[in-house]
Amino acid sequence: MKREINLLTLTYLLVLLSLFISGAFEGILSTVIYILGFVLPFCLALALAKIPGEKRRAEYLTLSGSGAIITANTLFLLVGICFVLSYLSALLLRYTLGVSQDVALGDSFAMAVILHALLPAVLEEALFRYLPIKLIGERSPTVTLLLSAGFFALLHHSFFQIPYALVAGLIFMAVDLMCGSVLPSLILHFSNNLISLVWTFFIEGTPLALPFFISIAALGAFSAILAVIFWKKLYRERVNRIFVIGEKYEAGAYPLLFALPTLFIAVTELFI
Repeated sequence: MKREINLLTLTYLLVLLSLFISGAFEGILSTVIYILGFVLPFCLALALAKIPGEKRRAEYLTLSGSGAIITANTLFLLVGICFVLSYLSALLLRYTLGVSQDVALGDSFAMAVILHALLPAVLEEALFRYLPIKLIGERSPTVTLLLSAGFFALLHHSFFQIPYALVAGLIFMAVDLMCGSVLPSLILHFSNNLISLVWTFFIEGTPLALPFFISIAALGAFSAILAVIFWKKLYRERVNRIFVIGEKYEAGAYPLLFALPTLFIAVTELFI
């Protein structure tokens, strides 16, 4: 497994270098270098791995032998923490330095969705979720989590974004390992990018992210309700296949914790 870890580390360093180079250019050339900076290291890593036909995936994940687990109960709370960190990062960026991170999006919303929502989600999920699962996967979920999330955070190269990106990377990878697929994190990543894009295009000039965080709070409450309805059945059917502490339990109302941090953010925004 040491070889796979070294290969992943080298791949991520190449990606960071290519992104640094792409920042020195503008226009279509910068976009091309950006895309190739993901695609070429990704293909190189797969070619050097030489594991044809072997699947490395874990349907359910234990973080350590001590029994700390990620289940449906704790996942929503982690997502809430993720949004809190995002909110605090935005506050620090705005009120400490008085600046915001503006990106040239152009006039076409459809093109912006492709270039700034879909493309980054696909490239980053392939590199930071699919590749680690393919190379390491269930042999060491802890290494898979920490290595991918650490470099995913560094990819954002901003002191204010790194804490959020680190937690988001951990959550995305944990979800994928539990589901045995990168599709969940791809959907989450694209949705996050799309919401931010809609906010930038259509809600610019409003108080700091107020509509954004209110919508997230509503989405959290809705998701929690669905979780309570559907995951009770899921836990009854699969609880024997999940590592748990103590007695068997069901999701119950615990996913409602997801809504609390985001509702807090939305309410406090009214007084800022």
